[in-house]
Amino acid sequence: MNQCSEMSETNRSKHDPFASASDAELLDAWNRDRLADAFSALVRRHSVMVLSVCQRKCRCHSDAEDAYQTTFLLLAKNGSKIRQPECLAGWLHRVAQRSSVATLQRNDRGIEVNENLLASEEMVVSEDPLDEIAARHESMILDEELAAMPERYRAVLLMQVYQGHPIEKMAERFDTTVGTIRGRLQRGKKLLASRLRRRGVVPLVAFTASVATQATNAEAGSMAGQLIQTLGTTTVPPSPPIPESLVKPLLSTGNKFMSPMNLGLGCGAAMIGTLGLLLVQPPANVVGAGGDNGTNVITAQLGPANIQKGGSGNANPAVKIQASANADTSKAAEQPPQEERSEVAKQLLQAMDRPEDLSIETSLEGLADELQRQLQLPVLLDQRAIQFAELSVDQPVKYISSQEPLRSSLRKILEPLGLKATIDNEGIVVTADHTQLVYRGIGTDRWLNADDEKMRELSDKLSMGLNETFVETPLKEAVVQLSKSLDINFIVDRRALDEIGLDSSTSVNIDLDKEVVAYDFIQTALRNLDLTLMVLNNVPTVTTIIAADDNLLTRIYWLEGLALDGNYDSIMQTIQTSIEPDAWEALGGNCTMGPGPGERPSLIISARYDIHRQIEDLIDALRSSTFNSSAKDIVRPMPVRRASGFGGMGGDMGGFGGGGGLGGGGFMN
Repeated sequence: MNQCSEMSETNRSKHDPFASASDAELLDAWNRDRLADAFSALVRRHSVMVLSVCQRKCRCHSDAEDAYQTTFLLLAKNGSKIRQPECLAGWLHRVAQRSSVATLQRNDRGIEVNENLLASEEMVVSEDPLDEIAARHESMILDEELAAMPERYRAVLLMQVYQGHPIEKMAERFDTTVGTIRGRLQRGKKLLASRLRRRGVVPLVAFTASVATQATNAEAGSMAGQLIQTLGTTTVPPSPPIPESLVKPLLSTGNKFMSPMNLGLGCGAAMIGTLGLLLVQPPANVVGAGGDNGTNVITAQLGPANIQKGGSGNANPAVKIQASANADTSKAAEQPPQEERSEVAKQLLQAMDRPEDLSIETSLEGLADELQRQLQLPVLLDQRAIQFAELSVDQPVKYISSQEPLRSSLRKILEPLGLKATIDNEGIVVTADHTQLVYRGIGTDRWLNADDEKMRELSDKLSMGLNETFVETPLKEAVVQLSKSLDINFIVDRRALDEIGLDSSTSVNIDLDKEVVAYDFIQTALRNLDLTLMVLNNVPTVTTIIAADDNLLTRIYWLEGLALDGNYDSIMQTIQTSIEPDAWEALGGNCTMGPGPGERPSLIISARYDIHRQIEDLIDALRSSTFNSSAKDIVRPMPVRRASGFGGMGGDMGGFGGGGGLGGGGFMN
């Protein structure tokens, strides 16, 4: 197939001066100079692919023709807005997919529908209609998943599948190395295979079906000729037959749409529609989603944790899941269960507003005894909390007040230390104030399947300034130089590099001409080779993104200071949509996240090292713009959690290991 395609392209280049030009060059000639011949060359080059997508998705030939013309007319109108012109094939595929979906919605709305034309079109009856329906269904799913993939993967897959370009030619078109293209193809096939399997489709079957339902060269050539003739030499393209207002929302949201006519199975369309809604919005019958529809509501209630003398109060409470019918979710969220307090606790609560004279001058270790002596109330010091807050027991504490409410005095004494006073059944407990500590960078997160101390040491070194220059430097030598400069023992994952056609002699080129953060410098240098930095067995490793995806790091992030109020939906959606969207399990990737156990609000996230660094920066930025009052911390709040309404993101929380449970393998497996 590749040889035939290469021969035909060679023959065309003898008669067509535009045949050897890249998509980016042709698009630039159209955008800047309105060169009609350049645009015609783009139409002919991608006509088979665009028409194939339209024919598979649309209900009839006239709709397919409208979607086809709309795709290329939108290119003529908006070509200058394409950020990656070398990935034009991927852009056209996605627009063709959405234009075809728009014909279904247009017809459903009764816009410009000619029922007589639909009825008069000839129906081609296959010898085996069930096989034809199945093939069309599989190929449509393939088109949908391709349209939802990242641009860099979609473009190379389409060039290989529809145009049969060899890897060397694709590398030339994308102005990159053969190893980079091979890596993109491998990662793209793996990601696409995962997406297809999640929808119950065997990748090989989908690929075979797409070939079987592909438009012929004659059909595509005829359609291209009609469009080119319509355009003529005009520099102002006519309005597309499908209103642009119908296509734009689909391009921005990327929603999938399969009608019963396309599927041949009404229930399949309903199921896909339901899954699509679950992915873009929380269900109405989940706590925190709003609405009271009288259906069963699943809520999570956490039982009270016992704060023992000398304990930190971070015991993991038991989780009880209960279903309640006709529940008022808003009231359930506002009314946490009440803890039964002892008589001592009740007396202490009343004492909090009592004016007191205090004169404290002691060490942190003697603070509890001094408070107890002056107040004549039981006071306990949580020793583990002192260690957690990174305080010394010899820390001096000095405070004088006159007739000030005890609540205020305790806050003024403890808050500067990152501590707080809570009421326990046994007395007043001085413990860690996580809301204050996270603003100081204490107790914000912890690595779970890597050595936490070594990971923090690595992060500190990667935050150093670095100013290096590599010009055609072998990767092995560049890694050795970086190891010396940063005092980090980097290694190269040779086996992973070999799988994408690279080795330790691959050239590294980077010259930023200024000092930058070491991590940013390394990632910039590696990105040009489609490599990344990961941590494997506590060792910083230069490897491929594929290998990093298979060796995820798990980290718990505590979320005090973000004003979540027990509802994790907003932060989870923010992370998923703003940081590597295609990496998350809900969109076919391997990375997972879900609420963590215990009283402290937290997320447990399994992801690549580079993604974790972005998450850390995001949470720090959100926290720095949020200010929470700890005025109520004098009374220990009951642990209350709302059930998360963010479907598909929880993953398997039975263990802290990484991975999203998705099968890997190549596209043909």
